[in-house]
Amino acid sequence: MSSIYEQRPKLGAADFDHWRSRYRSTSYEDQVKYHDWVWKDYPEQRHYNLEAATLFFQSIPQPRRVLEIGGWTGDVANHILRAKAYDGAKDKRFRSIALWTNIEICRGAAARPVCKDFRYEPRVLDCWVWEMPEDWFKPYDVVFMSHSIEHMSSEDVTKLLSRITSARYLYIDAPLAWSGTDWQGYMGTHILRWGWQALLEELAKHGWEQVFDMDTTRMFRRYGA
Repeated sequence: MSSIYEQRPKLGAADFDHWRSRYRSTSYEDQVKYHDWVWKDYPEQRHYNLEAATLFFQSIPQPRRVLEIGGWTGDVANHILRAKAYDGAKDKRFRSIALWTNIEICRGAAARPVCKDFRYEPRVLDCWVWEMPEDWFKPYDVVFMSHSIEHMSSEDVTKLLSRITSARYLYIDAPLAWSGTDWQGYMGTHILRWGWQALLEELAKHGWEQVFDMDTTRMFRRYGA
């Protein structure tokens, strides 16, 4: 069987469908290599809502440590960590953020951050983030995912939610239909078949309640937070 990592002129819809068909059987190491090709062919991945992200962080009392999953080159972190108040001064509400860790699978994106703030830390792990032990997540009180959860399978999402038990606030921006999508023929690495309905049910099982939504964005807090 031909490898999904063989060199091609440019990744197309058939390549992404092939990637989806082999997602479960492909090692993490090979997934990282595949995303080297994604970076080569499609380095511009700016999918975020800065207005919604700003409102989210403004709603959190004293955010401390942010775990971003799939933040690409750190555009949202760059916006929030440099946010200005209405009078032009630096927004004091975000000074409490001591660390912003962006976990990426794409080495090219992690190596070329647009965010230069000393609090910003891009990292490529040696395994999927949902395979990290629960203790690894404990320092983070905020989990931020902008157009990244749709790149996970439903099993991946469940594993991740079972580990971020110490976080109190959660942000998800995802182009999901209410009842789900199979992504066949989609030009990209979207794979989550769940729609918002199934995802919200799973989030509730893990102690999250929705507090706000805007367009494709939903914001959550831990029950009792």
